[in-house]
Amino acid sequence: MNPSWIAVIGTLSGVVVAGALDILRAKTSFRREKSWEHARTQRQHVEAAYEAFESLREAYAQLLVQALYTLKTGSMPPESDYSLKVPWARLRMMINLYLPELLPELDAIEKTGPEFGKAATYAMVESPADGAHKQSVSKRLLQANQILQSSIDAARDALVALSESLVRESGAALGKRNFRALPRRDDS
Repeated sequence: MNPSWIAVIGTLSGVVVAGALDILRAKTSFRREKSWEHARTQRQHVEAAYEAFESLREAYAQLLVQALYTLKTGSMPPESDYSLKVPWARLRMMINLYLPELLPELDAIEKTGPEFGKAATYAMVESPADGAHKQSVSKRLLQANQILQSSIDAARDALVALSESLVRESGAALGKRNFRALPRRDDS
């Protein structure tokens, strides 16, 4: 075979191999970037849902304080914000659209929230003067609050578990094995 043909064939085969490797590298890079972007977006949804759950907790805590104050004194707290901003719409949107795996936790909160609301409303509207009845109303209110807080805690724990799985997925996308989230404190 003519040496010039060998050079042409070698050059062409080098170009074909380099082109194929470049296409493979581009596809792999594209997939990794899309995977990373998806994980980042999911993480942002988890963070927004976490903030919404904490806003929900704060709104119900404010309602609890108002109800206990009213129960104790027989009047509404001074300078109280009577328009509690419970972020139901935002929370439902986040869970239904982006985090449907948390629907059971949302359902639990949607069941326990109104029960707490009824207990708080009864404590504020009735505000009994009788000490034994006041204690019974207070006990009912605190029990309803405990059940509601347990539901919110369960949702928070589910969000944290989801976040940890996203961290592991992100680590896998980076090619790291045994990639773990930072240790979680139990007092949060």
